[in-house]
Amino acid sequence: MKYGNKILSVLKQIAPGTLLRESIDSIVAMGIGGLIVISDKEDIEEVIEAAFEINTRFTPQRLTELAKMDRAVVLDEELRYIIYANAHLSPDRSVPSQETGTRHRAAQKTAFQTGKTVITISERQRRVTVYSGEERYVLRDITTLNSTMSQALLIIGQYRGELDELFGELSSMEFEGKVLLYQVARVIHMLVQTLHMKEEIEELCIELGKESDLPERQLVSLTMNLDEEFELLVKDFIRDSKQNTQAIVEKIYPLDRDKSLSEEKVIQKLGYAEDEEMDLLVPTRGYRILNKIPHFPMPIIERLVEKFQTLEGVLTADSRELQQIKGIGEVRARAIKTGLKRLENRLMILEEIG
Repeated sequence: MKYGNKILSVLKQIAPGTLLRESIDSIVAMGIGGLIVISDKEDIEEVIEAAFEINTRFTPQRLTELAKMDRAVVLDEELRYIIYANAHLSPDRSVPSQETGTRHRAAQKTAFQTGKTVITISERQRRVTVYSGEERYVLRDITTLNSTMSQALLIIGQYRGELDELFGELSSMEFEGKVLLYQVARVIHMLVQTLHMKEEIEELCIELGKESDLPERQLVSLTMNLDEEFELLVKDFIRDSKQNTQAIVEKIYPLDRDKSLSEEKVIQKLGYAEDEEMDLLVPTRGYRILNKIPHFPMPIIERLVEKFQTLEGVLTADSRELQQIKGIGEVRARAIKTGLKRLENRLMILEEIG
């Protein structure tokens, strides 16, 4: 993740459209600087040397006016009340800080010592810095965020285009029974990269607040059903079908964060040997393909795969054999055969167009 968990939580509180962000923007516009602490009274008292206790309801106008004083304003964690104004923060001198300015050093030390959130607004540079526990983040302006978002959406659009091509190739090979291990690894590799990009954009949306409506809709369109596809893909090609699919997904997904995701790592997580031949023919169980047939519940798909073991087994089964499965009658058996044929024909047409 781009942000730490604490910072991500704070960004929701100070995103555009929130009352606290309205205050911050006003302070920045006035060029007066400011220091805002978000903490309940009992958790911050140890670092306050002197302050005016006011216990008044929080409004953006009140906070902006109180920020004109030199010292900190303390809000409760629900952001409902202003507890202190003109609070002199005096954290323990032994607490480390990499900051040089007095205000920023006090903010970082206070956040570190208490585990709470402290926001500083720089008077000269008009920069907003958020400290939460040991985490630090410099708030970006809307123009910068929108530019970053545009680039991110462009990248994930390219990823999705490549992923769709890889899925198309894989699906065709599944129908033909000619899937190679490296093809599975390539698709999963690209899928994980796309999901990580999705996560970054979701975090950008949090920081954009009310400005994120259109990007969020674009993201939903670009990444629809990808989490489900990931799980079904693993379910189709995991070497030992008795292994927990979700556990394997959770082992593969984090690898891209530390740049250790490779096709070799993917096949190892699927249960294949480190030196396994990448052009090994591997059977597909067919969960992902069968899931594309409309109105076909997963419990019946599970029973179907348990009976026939592979997609090829399902494809070669006749209507009578399909009807031996609980939940499949004559109508559903016909729908399965028709649905699979339509999917196969669609893939053939796409190949010809491509």
